[in-house]
Amino acid sequence: MNWKTIFDPENDFFRTLSHMVDIVGLSLLWFFCCIPLITIGSATAALYSTVLRCIRQEQDFSAYLHFFRGFVGNAKIGSILTVLCAPLTLLLWYGLPRLAFLGSNGDVLSAIFFYTWQFIGFILLSYACLLFALLGRFVFSLKGLLLTSLQLMIRHLPSILLCGAITYLAIALCWNFWYPVLFLPALTSLLLSFLLERIFLRYAPEKERNQSDTSDS
Repeated sequence: MNWKTIFDPENDFFRTLSHMVDIVGLSLLWFFCCIPLITIGSATAALYSTVLRCIRQEQDFSAYLHFFRGFVGNAKIGSILTVLCAPLTLLLWYGLPRLAFLGSNGDVLSAIFFYTWQFIGFILLSYACLLFALLGRFVFSLKGLLLTSLQLMIRHLPSILLCGAITYLAIALCWNFWYPVLFLPALTSLLLSFLLERIFLRYAPEKERNQSDTSDS
């Protein structure tokens, strides 16, 4: 038995343990950074980038330092996007329960509106997944980010809708049970990265594609 290998911090066991600790730490960091509400966008973009670079690709720098750099760097555009999303989010949040109540009492029109509203909300949630992931990965103007996200969603609709479904499930679990917030935010970002990076790397510069292939191998 090679004791040096067992206690080597670079072996698979300690690397996996380190990633698990980072998933919990980054999830809690994301949660607390979202408390002001207006910072949800920049925190989500920073979380995606950090999970991709520091957990999935295992690049050699501090995950928490990388998160804060992304959080501060994306603060302006992230806050604007959060404000833009807020009115529609409130309409969905307060409108759906009322429409569901009316629909359950036999109001056919309310039932139709309820399912239509749900569908719109799901499409927008899927779009937001792509939007904030792009913000964390690349440098865009606000207009360029919105248009690029829309174009990519149209071209890769099944993958983006799957991202929306994964995110919706994570939100539902965190909302109904408090403890998934300890790990689901970062774990969800990790799962989304396997879908979104396949899309992003089709349009990324060749240098970045080569770096990604090296990191994932």
